[in-house]
Amino acid sequence: MNNLYKKAIWAIALVLGLYGTNLWAAAPYIQTAEYSTDLAYINSGPVAVPINYVILDNTTTAPGTSFTPAPIREVRGAVIDGYHRTSAGVQYFSFDVDTMVNGVSVLKSDVIRCSNGSCTTFNFFFDSHALAVKDININAFSLDPVNEDLIFSIDSAAVIAGSSYLASDLIRYDGTTFSLEFGPIVVTNIAKYRNIDALSYTDNGKYLVSFANDGVLNDIYEYDIASTVWSIAYTPTTLGDDYNPLNISSLMITTQAVSELIFSDGFE
Repeated sequence: MNNLYKKAIWAIALVLGLYGTNLWAAAPYIQTAEYSTDLAYINSGPVAVPINYVILDNTTTAPGTSFTPAPIREVRGAVIDGYHRTSAGVQYFSFDVDTMVNGVSVLKSDVIRCSNGSCTTFNFFFDSHALAVKDININAFSLDPVNEDLIFSIDSAAVIAGSSYLASDLIRYDGTTFSLEFGPIVVTNIAKYRNIDALSYTDNGKYLVSFANDGVLNDIYEYDIASTVWSIAYTPTTLGDDYNPLNISSLMITTQAVSELIFSDGFE
């Protein structure tokens, strides 16, 4: 079965609502998925997973490792709704409500960058107050692996720097200007009325998202810009039907290393 045919099947399944749960664990290019949920739960074991723990799901080994800095886990009254980790291990977070982290006010529209592994200190990677956008809620974000631009989504329609955006849009901020990175209303109507609430932009050019509505809440959908095709890319192995309606609230995907082509005769 060729790749285009597979993508067509997944796109049809998504439109018709036939995607189900646990159709596959992960797309072949996914090495690890790090995610958090909006509720505490019991996973297979059973092992208690408190709220605001980032879970590491390795597609080749058993999931369940947590490495979220304690100060972030212990934030009270707020849920992690955005998470990113660079290849160097630097961690970024956003939250669903205005909160306090280590005695410092962090708005739901901010993105913070931890200064060390335990996140005992941090700085504002995206300071919404300084940018006059403190009324929005950034409920999903990722960094462009090429230039570290912030790519984010919001939880409801809003006007940012004079332009209107929807909860299904992805917005790019390059440190100076905001622009529409991806708008389902323009490209396809599949996600037009959905709210993207978790996002990871991978180094192989895939957008991986979860939706807060109109979908299986613990499934991760892939959008391929080149082919404009949606498909299911990942379902956490620890979140089967027994754990619905748990909602993935943040996501970070690490891809498999691409093997180098050693020899080609020009006919492959």
